[in-house]
Amino acid sequence: MLVQLAAEAVAVLLGRSCKSWPDCAKMMNPPWDFLKELKEFNKDEIPESRLMEVEWYVHHPELTAENVSRVSRAATVFVVWVHGVYKYGMAKAQAQRRAATK
Repeated sequence: MLVQLAAEAVAVLLGRSCKSWPDCAKMMNPPWDFLKELKEFNKDEIPESRLMEVEWYVHHPELTAENVSRVSRAATVFVVWVHGVYKYGMAKAQAQRRAATK
């Protein structure tokens, strides 16, 4: 369950749908293309709607790097990536709102 939730969170940020494990597995194949997509992800162009959508996963009490590390190292990396991208995106959106009000 935690591995799937981590993959779903990644899918949200990538703008994909992944609501079942077969969908998530398909998204991650071939692995080298999936990893390239993550590496080249443009964190500066995340629609605020995606940040709002991924917020549920970021605040999920069980979906922490510590919890996920007990079941999957790879999924732990996903969780850390999602949290980092989310925090960056939210900070950037907040800075843009502040700049717009000046």
